[in-house]
Amino acid sequence: MFFERLVRSFDGIFEIFWIGILGPNALAAYSLGYLFILFLRSLGMGIRIAGQSLVAHAVGSKDFEKASIVSAQMIILLFVYSVTLSLLGFFFAPFIISIMNLDTQVTGFALDYMKSGFVSLIAIEAMFVFGSVFRGTGEPGILVISMLAGTIVSLIAMPLFMFGFGSFEGIGIAGSFFGIGLGRSVGFLIMLFYLLKGWSQVFLKLRFFLPNLEIISSLLSIAWPATVQNLLERGSYLLLLRILTPFGADALAAWGVGNRVTMIARLPCFGLQGSTRTLVGQNLGASKPNRAISTVQYTLTILVGIMGFLSVAQFFFSRDISIFFGLVGSSTPIASFALRVFSFGLIMESIRRVMAGAFQGAGNSKPPMLTQIIVSWILMLPTAFYLSNTAGLREEGVWFAMLLAQFTGGCILFLWFFSWIKTKTSVNLGEKNV
Repeated sequence: MFFERLVRSFDGIFEIFWIGILGPNALAAYSLGYLFILFLRSLGMGIRIAGQSLVAHAVGSKDFEKASIVSAQMIILLFVYSVTLSLLGFFFAPFIISIMNLDTQVTGFALDYMKSGFVSLIAIEAMFVFGSVFRGTGEPGILVISMLAGTIVSLIAMPLFMFGFGSFEGIGIAGSFFGIGLGRSVGFLIMLFYLLKGWSQVFLKLRFFLPNLEIISSLLSIAWPATVQNLLERGSYLLLLRILTPFGADALAAWGVGNRVTMIARLPCFGLQGSTRTLVGQNLGASKPNRAISTVQYTLTILVGIMGFLSVAQFFFSRDISIFFGLVGSSTPIASFALRVFSFGLIMESIRRVMAGAFQGAGNSKPPMLTQIIVSWILMLPTAFYLSNTAGLREEGVWFAMLLAQFTGGCILFLWFFSWIKTKTSVNLGEKNV
């Protein structure tokens, strides 16, 4: 799963690199467009998390047909959702851009980027929904092969679509999303081939796609807290961007690069989060709660070591990273400082993500949602507004508010999970003894 995340990050890295060639205004537009589309995709992510958890439970109990039916129902839900969102997003993109009060030099870039993103959305969601199936079955190798092929296509297609080739002049910033969409389509088709050939623990049959209200209900009952959590997290970041807007394109560009680089640094965390979600789900499905606890403990030990090393590297190479992604001149110190502040929160934010994965694997997605409310809306946003405006720290106030939220969120979920799982284990053991 880590390697899959690593491969997937390559097109994200080069997307920022190619957009950076277009200048800070294009990077500022990317910051807004990417996050807004990510925000609207929250429902899809909630369904994928729920699907992975239910597939893992079914595989853990050796019920492979149920795992296959769950997969088919998840595919139906996400297909309807992605088509609807793609159409609505494309037509309402100008309105979305207008409410952000952007500089006129940024607006054109942002509109082109968002429209291309909504057009490419169906291919991107298809790739991720099939990926959730293979994460749930514990077969990430299939996902790695698919993602590797798709990423190679994306890396070739992005600069060609953006800057042109032969008689084709290129379409600028919109070409980055079209290139990624083409790559995701290739990856999706490879995974579909594996499923149709029966080369996985799950298999697809036409009758599995008939609506199953019981499974759909189970998916939605787990999905809605995860969806709300993602909406709260990404919605709070949209408001952070709105707070940053008065401080200019350099601040927005610094946030975009800093956020993406930090996400890349958290790749081991995302891989461990996915594997934890699967292993906790499979072990609880197999009635082995103590192994679920051990999984989380081992994961955290590995996580702290890896993320500690990466946080030090991000701190010391912050200036070089900023320059590599096109933030030169007045943009460099702003982006460099943001990356250094973000590096201090890498460990605790990674702990929060892994603990959220553990809860979700156990089929309990409410604690991560409630924690998100506390750290994002009660703590981070008011603090960011106060520090950046009232205290006069400008964009630096936003960076410090994010750091405070990361530390608080990691502590809350860590303590909450181990308290909850030990209580759950004691209750289960008591019931068996009776």
